[in-house]
Amino acid sequence: MNVRRVTSLLALLSFVLMLLTSTILYIVPAGRVAYWADWQLLGLGKEEWGSLHINLGILFLLSIIVHIYYNWKAITTYLKDRAGRLRIVTANFSLALLLVAVCGLGTYFKIPPFINIIQFSEAIKERAAVKYGEPPYGHAELSSLREFSRRLGLELEPVLAALRAAGFELVDEEQTLLAIAQANRVPPQQVYLVIKQAEGDHGQRVEPEASQRVPATPPSGFGRRSLGDICAEYGLPVETVLASLAARGVAANETQMIRTIVTEGGISSEELLAILRQVQRETAD
Repeated sequence: MNVRRVTSLLALLSFVLMLLTSTILYIVPAGRVAYWADWQLLGLGKEEWGSLHINLGILFLLSIIVHIYYNWKAITTYLKDRAGRLRIVTANFSLALLLVAVCGLGTYFKIPPFINIIQFSEAIKERAAVKYGEPPYGHAELSSLREFSRRLGLELEPVLAALRAAGFELVDEEQTLLAIAQANRVPPQQVYLVIKQAEGDHGQRVEPEASQRVPATPPSGFGRRSLGDICAEYGLPVETVLASLAARGVAANETQMIRTIVTEGGISSEELLAILRQVQRETAD
């Protein structure tokens, strides 16, 4: 066995597989969408692809370290001038460092084409959010059925009745949506769709509790969520919110991401939240 050859082949194979996992993670839906809709590709979900990418990265890093050890003489040759003297700052090294700096600074300052690469990935994720749907609030699948109903302002008994009528196996209201979904081999989103039907048929909304009131400052992930999802979380009528935005000269629809509405509408996230709080107060009166 030739260790040098094995190392080179290991670096090559791990690099090719990392290229695959990097591409998949580039286009994978945002976590809240992927977990909510139980997104999978080639039988693996977002978490599995992420774990595979990390371990392949470690394998690639280790193989590169060993590769550098066996090829140290060739590497030092690249750092020598024409007289054969070892110099760190050579023309080749400077060019390589410059390219790395341009990439890093271009990304930090959001300069094309680096920002375009990021925006393209975000656009793919936004389309996935529209296609697969989003949870009414972050990590909703980890909430118990009781907590989930409370957050949506729904009575628990009609929700339980609707799920049982739809054929879902339930233990009790303390089960999380994820546990219910896994036990019935469906994505958490499917459980929500049945609950949403119960909301339309039987559910009665209650007075929003403090945890359901629209906050004054943007919560985590606010800009990446759609207006419709935000309205669903806080029990706001979408039509009223859209009308209030239109009165401010902001054209929007319920499938748009909040950051898109903010950017194109020329308002801040805080101003948008103020509009939502106003709608919530008027609706509650």
